[in-house]
Parts: sequence; C-alpha cells; structure tokens
Amino acid sequence: MAKVSNRNAIQLAIFVAFGFLFGYDIGVISGCLIMPDFIRRFGELGPDGEYFLSSSRQSIITSLLSAGTFVGALAQAFTSDRFGRRGSILIWSGIFTAGVAVQTGTEYSIVQMTIGRFIAGLGVGALSAIVPLYNGETAPKALRGTLLVLYQLQIIVGIFLSYIIDLATHKIPSSASWRVPVGLQLVWGTIMLSGILFLPESPRHLLGTGRREEACTARRPTRPGVAVFRQWTFSGFS
Repeated sequence: MAKVSNRNAIQLAIFVAFGFLFGYDIGVISGCLIMPDFIRRFGELGPDGEYFLSSSRQSIITSLLSAGTFVGALAQAFTSDRFGRRGSILIWSGIFTAGVAVQTGTEYSIVQMTIGRFIAGLGVGALSAIVPLYNGETAPKALRGTLLVLYQLQIIVGIFLSYIIDLATHKIPSSASWRVPVGLQLVWGTIMLSGILFLPESPRHLLGTGRREEACTARRPTRPGVAVFRQWTFSGFS
C-alpha cells in the first residue's frame, strides 16, 4: 500500500504544483517585449519613423504583474481560510485565466495589456502561496519535503519553457508571435481550474475549522483513486 500511496501523492503534487504556470507567466513577457508586432502595437513612433518601446512602457508592462502578485499573495490569506484550500485554488485560477484572456485579446491598448497583467498577477501571487500550503497539508510526511521541492522545480521549468516558445514564435510576422506564447497560459489555467474540481479539500483545513466529522469521513471510498489519496492524506498527520 505504501508504494501505491506514494504514487498517488506524487500524481497529486504534479497536478497541483502545475508550477510552470507561475514560472511561465514570469518569463514569457521578456520575449514579447522585443517582438516587432508587439512593439508596433504597444510602442511609440519615434522621430525616424520606427516604433519603439520606451523604458517607461517596458517597466509598466513588466511591473504590473509583480504588483498583482503582491496583492494576490496577501489576499489569499483571507480566501484560503474562508473558502478552504480547494475553493481558494479554484477562485484564483479563474482570476488568473481571466487576466490572461484580457492580455491575449488586446489589440493596441497598453492600458488593457497592463490591466490584464495585473489581474493575472493576482492569481499568480495567490496560487504561489496556496499551492505549497495545499501540498504541505495533504502530502504524506515522508514525501512532504520532496513534493514541495518539486513545486520550485516546476517554476524553473516554466521559465525555461517560456523562453523556448518565445524563441519559436518571435519570427512570425503577425500578432501570433506574442499571442501564442501569452495565450498558452489559458491552457495551464484551465487545467488547474478544472482539475481542482476532482481533488478533495485539505483534511487539515477541515479539522482546523471544526469540521472533524467531515474530515474523518473523507477516508471513506467515494471515487476510484480518491480513496487512496484520502488514506495517505491522513497518514501525514501521524
């Protein structure tokens, strides 16, 4: 049973620590800033008749994500306690996906692009705090450290993946050069948004909110795969 439990724990962590979502969002914009179509749409027309992105515009595009992550990281403290870890991941995944949709649908408005970056940043900051918390509360104690390290590893993989995709699309002579790498985040967000619906709430959160009966009955088999998850979840408290 230990081998089965470990496998299910790792599978859960790989899904929940869809960490390259966070790393990808951080890294993808750096490649977009030097793409000709992106510069033409969101830059300024210089005296020589060429479009360019001023340092102020570059900084506002990049920094709004960080501003959003700061606010999101603080706000998740309230949602994770009020709505639970699972519900909070669902909420912030939806906010992140909405922010990416705003960015992808932008035509020429730098205001819309920066607002989209800020909204996506809210989700990135919140999920960056909730996901390790959820992993730590549900993973078996023997694997807890390993699974949290996996989260950080996936962030680095996401940064690397964003650079590869930027490199592959930067020569496309249309808005697809930057819409494709930015829009791919909709896939990552949708996977988290839908996948969390099939995962249970953290038993530690249930116990902490006085829902002991609900936490205890979580060990009962209800769906294939979830029963095993619930068994190794409770083993983490021992």
